[in-house]
Amino acid sequence: MTPRDKVRSTVLIAIFWNTWKRRNAKVFRHETMHIHHIARVAADDLKLWSQRCKNARRKSLLQEWGSMLSNLAARL
Repeated sequence: MTPRDKVRSTVLIAIFWNTWKRRNAKVFRHETMHIHHIARVAADDLKLWSQRCKNARRKSLLQEWGSMLSNLAARL
């Protein structure tokens, strides 16, 4: 598995995890969160997770994805 494949998997996990948390908030607590919230929180998770990454290339890719999701969240 290449570094890009591992990063892609991590990005998808961050998005799916935050989508799942949004779904649970809606179903169990009747909270409504906008779609930009998922992108913003996923971006924050990726930036946090990148700090734990020992591989410099993966760390850089995770930070780039985090920045891209942050920009997307700002535009939604």
